[in-house]
Amino acid sequence: MSSTKRGVLQTLTNFFFTRKRKHLEYEKDSPVIKCIKTHSKSNDKTNYLQALPREILWTVFENLDLKSLIRTTMTSERLKLEVAGFLASFKQIPYLAKHLGVLNYHEKCCFMSKLFDIFLTRFASDRVNLTVKWFTLAYEYRTRIPLSIAFTTLMHNYAFLHCEKIFDALYSLWFETDVSCYIMLRSKGRFSPRLEKNIFQNFTSVFYNRRTARLERAVVVSMFLRKISDPRKRFYLAQLLFGPRNLSDGRTSLIDFEMLEDGDGEGLQAFNELDGFPEFFQMLVELRGRGANSKHRWSRSEIFLILEDVTTQPLWSMLNFARLLLMCPYLAINTTVIRCRNSLYEDAAFVLYHLLLLCESHNTSLNLLLPIMKDLDRALATWLRDATIECATNDSTASKKKCLQAMEMIEEAFDRVFRPISRRNS
Repeated sequence: MSSTKRGVLQTLTNFFFTRKRKHLEYEKDSPVIKCIKTHSKSNDKTNYLQALPREILWTVFENLDLKSLIRTTMTSERLKLEVAGFLASFKQIPYLAKHLGVLNYHEKCCFMSKLFDIFLTRFASDRVNLTVKWFTLAYEYRTRIPLSIAFTTLMHNYAFLHCEKIFDALYSLWFETDVSCYIMLRSKGRFSPRLEKNIFQNFTSVFYNRRTARLERAVVVSMFLRKISDPRKRFYLAQLLFGPRNLSDGRTSLIDFEMLEDGDGEGLQAFNELDGFPEFFQMLVELRGRGANSKHRWSRSEIFLILEDVTTQPLWSMLNFARLLLMCPYLAINTTVIRCRNSLYEDAAFVLYHLLLLCESHNTSLNLLLPIMKDLDRALATWLRDATIECATNDSTASKKKCLQAMEMIEEAFDRVFRPISRRNS
């Protein structure tokens, strides 16, 4: 062996010998290593973790990613309890904000469910107030912690009264940081597309989990809109969250109105927004059903008013409104009947006329007409439908006269059906 090779080997030997000696010296003085050695002679890493004092153990947890942290809970009951205590600590909210982004939607839902299970056990004495505190502190990290998923999960774990208390705390923060400024601007007749966009994004990240069941979303929307008693302010928010985007710019909207006018059904979908008006209309129907808590259920007149508020915009034509109403026949019937009950027969006739224009079949139109006017003769209903279709397919002067005649007949039919009801109720 050459002298050069011998010199290299000697150098390597000295290096490793020195490293080993230094490690032994460190081991002799280190209380952590002593604790590990006395606790177990096994080389299993989980035994090492169990032997660590809590302060050092939690420091180790902070340097693990979330999936590795969860895996440690499967090794022993003691580590499971330590991880639970670690996650339930308010000081670890920044840790969650840092690591939750790597989880997919299903993993986030599972994690949040487990987290609130921990809250239910560890915060048993005052779990509602402590959960409120957790949400309040987490609000600062709302762009990274999926609070909407957390709140939906919470609805399954806590009594509804408790959920509402937590919702109130979130709503107060959201209103204070975002909405009060927007309402002040709108009250002065001014608009801010950038602010509108930010508020909308915050709403979906904090409250509105788009992937949950429609009834759950409907209840969240109901709680949300009922928090404002002032009808004008409620209108501003409903218009902002469910109306066309960028209200100051008619060219950018939630729904593609040109596609709507062309009768293209795809135009009714807006996947990148709040699911559009069709979804909102469906949620209003859900809030009339028995599945919703009575406190959050909407009356027919409340549904009518919110529809009127949200759709009273320059971008809307009656044809657009009618198209969306037909997707929810209950709402089509409701908005017509409410007008009639308020003796607005001419307005009701105008709405129904456009609804009849869009009915695809004779049976569809009858199914719409007969519930509205229960005492209406079937032959008269058929005539109204036929007259409406004839008006829509012919632009002659005679046809326009028939159009007016059809609307007058609808109005007379409304008057005949609803005036006796109004007298009985008065």
